[in-house]
Amino acid sequence: MRLPVAAALVWLASGPLFAAPSSTLLTGSTPSRSDTELYLEANGSFMEGISLSATSVESLEGNLKTTPDNLADRTRLLAYYSTKRFHDEAAKKNRLVHLYWVIEHRPESHVAGLAGAMNLYSGIDGADAWVKAKTLWLNQLEAHPDDLRIMSNAAEFLLIEDKPGAEKLLQRAVRADPKNPKWHQQLGQLYLLQTVGTIDHGAKYAAASKALQQFELARPLIPVEGDRLQISGELVRSSFMVDRLDKTKEYADEWMKKVPVGRWDYSNAQHYGHTALGLIALKNKDIKSARNHLGQSADHK
Repeated sequence: MRLPVAAALVWLASGPLFAAPSSTLLTGSTPSRSDTELYLEANGSFMEGISLSATSVESLEGNLKTTPDNLADRTRLLAYYSTKRFHDEAAKKNRLVHLYWVIEHRPESHVAGLAGAMNLYSGIDGADAWVKAKTLWLNQLEAHPDDLRIMSNAAEFLLIEDKPGAEKLLQRAVRADPKNPKWHQQLGQLYLLQTVGTIDHGAKYAAASKALQQFELARPLIPVEGDRLQISGELVRSSFMVDRLDKTKEYADEWMKKVPVGRWDYSNAQHYGHTALGLIALKNKDIKSARNHLGQSADHK
């Protein structure tokens, strides 16, 4: 068998899949082209910033002194400092300057919701930095209590280190905007994160059950099939964790059949879909089928 069973089990026991663009794009009652463009623009600026030269960084910092509202340049710098901060104290401090600025001046922007740009970890970035950023977000929520974009971005920030706070915000968003799948998706991701790092089987099962419920609530609300398919990994994982293998098989089969060859997530669909089907076969003691699916999973790793 080319893919060890242990490796397949790790996937189903670990946290959510990496965030797919659709989860970020689904803002407002229905996703709009302009919203998509804004996300892609923000993400593009972030990706550009990762490989900046020291000369370019100095130039961008100089530009911001005269044009502080240039969000694209600030996003590039956030990306640069985000990668350097682990071994460079100056980069860590510079990143915080830009991160605080975004929360204070552009909390509704797509940049403010980019996890790579805006997430802080108290163990890495410092407890004081995290508390200050959280306070800034709470100030924005108080000043703009009905702004769903700010609510979403604040929940994204709180997701790792203040899950109860993130959950309250997202539940509030569901009440305010019940037909928006984004809130159910974010709640599902939060509950999947709660399954990580716990040895309490009951707690893990309960969190996975809530995750499955949220992703299944989101699914019919997503109008575009391609976007619906991008939560298939989460549906497969959460259903497997609560032993709803009928649903796991249904979601895995659909994922593999409907994602076209050549699309950016085709290999993900084949790899994780066959992984799930292989593990189901093992549960059913169908070794031949398990070997086949896990082998195909390895082919798309």
